[in-house]
Amino acid sequence: MRRRIRLTIVALALLAVLLTAVAAAYEVVVGFPRKVDGHWVRRATTWYGYSLALPIPYMRGEMSWYYTLPDGRRVLHGQRVYRHHNRRYAWLAEYRDGRLVGTATRWNEHGLKTNEEFYYAGRQVGWAIYLDGQLHYWNEQILDDGRAVASRKFENGRWRLSFNCGETVSRAIDERTGELSVLTQGGPACS
Repeated sequence: MRRRIRLTIVALALLAVLLTAVAAAYEVVVGFPRKVDGHWVRRATTWYGYSLALPIPYMRGEMSWYYTLPDGRRVLHGQRVYRHHNRRYAWLAEYRDGRLVGTATRWNEHGLKTNEEFYYAGRQVGWAIYLDGQLHYWNEQILDDGRAVASRKFENGRWRLSFNCGETVSRAIDERTGELSVLTQGGPACS
């Protein structure tokens, strides 16, 4: 009887290990559906292979998350990643309901950042250029409730902030770091 119990426990433990390994392999190759901002999304993956003569996939080249509309169209929703053949990031961005949001970043094959694009609800609101991985130029719209009220720029080693005419000057910028701070009292721009 004890031997039978031991064999049952060992068999259950081996089954648990096998199921865990299968689930882990499924997550790597296909990916389990997950919920992102109220939508169940699935992963789409493009694999890099060693060569045409030996087409064995060795890493994910592109990976994105999407949900499917009733008519069958896929809508990007979640992170989208491209990688260089050397496994370093090439591009990283975030989508919500098919629109880019936040920062989309690009890197060269050496892993150095080359540029960034800034998005709000699918609309590009700025960009940055990097040379040898160092910030060279930055231009970004500052929004209040989705409306452009000012622009923040970095050029010639200095940060500047300029408000659109008619807007209330509501922020200040640190010229060295580019950090914005909220002003409690500000007057109109271009008065």
